This record gives sequence, structure tokens and C-alpha cells, in this order.
Amino acid sequence: MLNSSQKYFLDSFIGKEGIYTTTIIEYKGFDLGTKILYLQRAISYNCETFNQNLDMLYNPDLRDDLYTNNIEFIRSLKFINDICFNNDVQYSERGPKDALDHYFSSLGYTGTQKVTFKETVQAIINALIKDLIIKATAQFSINSVFKGLKLKIGTSDEKQIKEQIAARIKAEKEITSVVWWRAELDLPLKQKNYHPPDIYDDEGYVDPDILSDREHKLPADIRELSTPFSELMNGAHISIDELLQLELHKRQYLAKHYKDIIELVTTSRSVSAFNDLINLNESQLNKLLKNHQKVVQLVHTVRYISFDSLGEIEQNKLQELLNYTGVVDQLVNKADISFDELIGVDLNELREFLNHPDAVIQLLNEEILAFDELKTLYRD
Repeated sequence: MLNSSQKYFLDSFIGKEGIYTTTIIEYKGFDLGTKILYLQRAISYNCETFNQNLDMLYNPDLRDDLYTNNIEFIRSLKFINDICFNNDVQYSERGPKDALDHYFSSLGYTGTQKVTFKETVQAIINALIKDLIIKATAQFSINSVFKGLKLKIGTSDEKQIKEQIAARIKAEKEITSVVWWRAELDLPLKQKNYHPPDIYDDEGYVDPDILSDREHKLPADIRELSTPFSELMNGAHISIDELLQLELHKRQYLAKHYKDIIELVTTSRSVSAFNDLINLNESQLNKLLKNHQKVVQLVHTVRYISFDSLGEIEQNKLQELLNYTGVVDQLVNKADISFDELIGVDLNELREFLNHPDAVIQLLNEEILAFDELKTLYRD
């Protein structure tokens, strides 16, 4: 039996008002019969079999919100299957981890509860399916009354749902499986199970014509913006897998600003520059790109600056740093102040440091004052 905390947390995902339940119910891309079919499969099929079924739900030709909604629909079904069968899930950069351990270890989960969780998930989903059918037949009956039809309550709509399921199963014989959703969800390596197309020309550069080739069934945004994406991949040295893992809105943002992004990444000395940059939110990215030439100069001049640190600095403080790049370099290299220490001071202290670098360097190098003592001199 699940404890109360485990049950509450599980319900927040797949209960009647759970986030994934709501996503599945409200998705407009498939009829009710298809949704019920895939809910049944989610609690019946093992991990790889179910992943192969999800390959048939992914539509790379959708755009904007329709594309995002398709991915979120797949994500919701995938979560149900992962929890039901305790599949491996990707635990950031640490690699795969059992789903139940990943989500519920802090709530008292032990390995002996695997069967209990499976039975609980199956019971929740079966109850959901039953509820969906009842609501659908009730709505059908109401519509029938308003139309003046005399039909037995529920019969025709349940028949329609069964027909939808049968039609979906038949249609799947002709549907081409597309696997790129597996990169979007950042699955464990063994679940990705796909081979990216050879997108490189004879000289080892990404060929935009190959990116745009519909035969490879890459997402529509990558095919249609193949030139900026190929430039980005060549200039920032990122792979197709890394590109696919980005959310649609982030990919679109990078394509729009790809020249500035490339310049920032290639200027940085950090091997994680691209990842640091794309992990910033849009507001933080806008702040850096708005001043991108000065940011390039700062990153080029001062060692050990990361984009995540720059993104978190408030605008006024960032502007001071950008206006005094040479002074910042002196303080970091001659006074042995780390960049993180420098940005950790308040705005007034920072201005005093930047306006009196020689004094700061002398006081610290001659050990007249420690860094923390020096900050207090400039406080109001």
C-alpha cells in the first residue's frame, strides 16, 4: 500500500485532476478512442514496446503550439508507462535511474513497493478510462435529447469509441514511425534507439540541404530553418541530438539569434558555453544579446566567466561590468578576486571597486584588508 504522501504525489500527476491526466484529456490531436487505446497500452506494454507505439503518435510536421502539445501528450503517456513498469528515466547528467526511485525515494519508496505501485497506477488509469466513457456517453445522450432522437442511453457512443479504437489499430499498419520525440524527452540512451541521419558533407560540415530533406522527418521548424540551424551546429559545434533536445520555443529563439549565439559561444573559453547559454531563460538571454558586443568583449577579456553567472546579474550591475571590462580584468587577475566574488557585492560596492581599482589591488595584495573587510568600506 502507498503511504499518503506517495498517493498524493502520484495523484498530482495522473489522478482525476493530475497534470498529465489533464494534458491527455484536453489534447485535440486524437479522438477519444485513440486516447483510451494508448492509456490501455501504457499500463499493459513494457517500456520498449510502448515507446514503439509512441513513435506512431509523434508528428514532426506540426508547428508552434500544435507541435508542443503533441510532445506534451506523448510525455504524459510516457510518464504513466514509466511509473507503471518502473522504467529507467534520465536523471540529468547522472544517467538512468529507476522511475519510482527517482520520483518517490524522498517519500519513503522502497524496492518492495514495485508491485503495489503498478497495481495502483493500473487501477487509477482503468478508473480514468471508465470515467471518460461514462462522460462521453452522457454527453452523447444529452446531445441526442436536444436533437429529438430516441436512442438508448450510451449505446451508440460506446460503439463509436470502439469503432475509433478499431480504426486506429487499422491505420497504424500504414503509419510511419518517427523517433525524434525520444530526443525531445531526453530519454536514457538505451531507449533512444535511433540513428540520426548523416547530415554532414564531405568536409565534415552540416549540410542545410540534408537538414531540410523531408525524408528524414526531422521537426518542421528544423527543416524550414535549415540554414540558421546548420550555421548554429557548425559554428557552436552542437549535434543534431542536442538540437532536438531543446524545447521548440528555445530552438526558434536560437534560430532567430544564431549569429550572436555563435559569436558568444566561440568567444567563451568554457567547454560548456553553449549549454550554459541555452539554460538561461528568455529574459536572461535577451539581456545578454541586447549587449552582445560588450558581453563578447567581457568574456574574451576576463577569464573564467560563465554565461549562467552573467545571466543572473541584475541589469544595472551588468551594465557597470560591461562599461569597465578592462578594470574587471585587472581586479580578477591582479587582485586575485574571483568573478563570482566581484558580482556578489552590491551595486554601490561594485561601483567603488571599479572606480578605484588601484587602491583595491594594493589593499588586497599587501594584505592590508581582506576582501570581506574591504567591502564594508563602501557600504552606506
